[in-house]
This record gives sequence, C-alpha cells and structure tokens, in this order.
Amino acid sequence: MRMFIRPFWRRSYCPATKNSGFTLFEALIVVVVFGILAAIAAPSFLGFLERREVEAVQQMLYQAIRSTQTDAMQFREERQFSLRQQENHLEWSSHPRALSPVQVTHWEALPAGVVLAERDNTLPEASNVHYVRFNFQGDVKYRLGTVTLTGANGGTVERCVIVS
Repeated sequence: MRMFIRPFWRRSYCPATKNSGFTLFEALIVVVVFGILAAIAAPSFLGFLERREVEAVQQMLYQAIRSTQTDAMQFREERQFSLRQQENHLEWSSHPRALSPVQVTHWEALPAGVVLAERDNTLPEASNVHYVRFNFQGDVKYRLGTVTLTGANGGTVERCVIVS
C-alpha cells in the first residue's frame, strides 16, 4: 500500500464551499465592539500619559534644585535656582546669586506640556521668576516653599516639589 503525502504548500483540491469568509454584518459587529473598547480605554490611556509626563518633569525639577544646592557647596558661593514659565513649557537656570535672573542667558527648557499650577506655588517670586537661594553650605537662605506642576491641557494631574 502506497501512501501519498501532499506538501503543505500545495492547494487542496477540494472545491470551496459557499460558507467561507465573514458576512458584512459580522464584520460590522467586530468593528463596533473594537470602537466601544477604544472609547473606554482612550481616556485612561491619555490620563496615564499625562501623569507620566508631569511626574517626569517633577523629577527633572527636583534634580535641578538638588544640583543647584550641590553647586553652592562645591563652589562655596551663594547660588540661586530660578524657574520661569514660557507659554506652554517651563525653563530653569542655576546661577550665582550675584546674577539676577534677567541677566541669565542660559535657560534649560523642560519638556513641553507641563506648566505651573494656578495654586500652591509658594516659592518666592520676582519678575515672574520663582527662585530658591542656597548659601555656601547648601542651606536654603531665604524661605522654603513648593512648586506645583500640572498638564498644560488643563488636566487633573498635579504634582509638587517641596523645598525644605
């Protein structure tokens, strides 16, 4: 008895039946179900992205303030951390206290999409620039405070950096 093995890449010789494939109605149902799932998941995903963005800027801001404090101790001079808002993004600078923020030419931009919240920004402010001053030992010289961040699109996510 001989067995014939047909290679898998060859087509079957069976004629196609009339019931192969999906009907238009079945395909429409699948599209509607995917649409409903996307409508449910999209707001959660966008909220997750905003939270992640605000938290990333919060960490960058914290590291920049700590860096200014370290520079004050390393260079044994009074240093100032300055933060300003430019339209839809924030900029910061670390500079000697003798230099006013208006004279500073190098500002580091933080990622766009995160701005200062309307409330709970208690750092001292002069000429629309919030600042923290450190003495040569790294201690806060003027006063303590907080910086509160939120999404630029008016989101509900708020995070703060506390200077203490």
